[in-house]
Amino acid sequence: MIMKKIWALALVFCTFGYVSGQDKKKHYLGAYYSYGACIYNYTTSSLFPSNQYKGKNYYGFGLDYKYQGKENYELCLGLGMTSNNIDVIHRKYFEPESGPYDDIFFIVSLPVLLRFHFLKYLFAGGGPCLNHHSVGSQWGLGIVVIAGAEYMFKSGLTVSLSPKWQWNWIDVFKDKRSFDNNNFGEFMEKMSQLGFSIGVGYKFGK
Repeated sequence: MIMKKIWALALVFCTFGYVSGQDKKKHYLGAYYSYGACIYNYTTSSLFPSNQYKGKNYYGFGLDYKYQGKENYELCLGLGMTSNNIDVIHRKYFEPESGPYDDIFFIVSLPVLLRFHFLKYLFAGGGPCLNHHSVGSQWGLGIVVIAGAEYMFKSGLTVSLSPKWQWNWIDVFKDKRSFDNNNFGEFMEKMSQLGFSIGVGYKFGK
């Protein structure tokens, strides 16, 4: 009985020492890939012609830097790009509706997030992001909400899987320019992205 208690106590100390050693790794550098649904619907009010747009899906990739501060909080800075596929349906006056075709809308994001770790492997967080768009009003704002699971190996190699939601206010800095080459951009207002991200990186330092 005494030996069992000694082994149990030793296991507790070893586990605590291992977790404490992992917590000392304060810095993280990594990359991620994301895929999901692009949620956007809009119909113009003009008569000649009236255009309808509908989001389909998106994929993206990016780079992350995280710094773990006190307790279980992390400050996360990133640089990411998403390619959003959109169906564009053109309706012409006195003519039948043509079929949909794909158009692509790019968003480059600079997020600043705060993450909280709990139950050893889980995390949740969110924060604002500054966006730059391929068409329309060139600058916009967004909000990112993320949650998921993360596992760090003894070497510091870290993998994560997380649902991610990003809401983009595209025309917040809209100007009065015309967009002759790609005029659907002037009607873009708000777009949501709902999907999953797979991340791989490395934790290091104290």
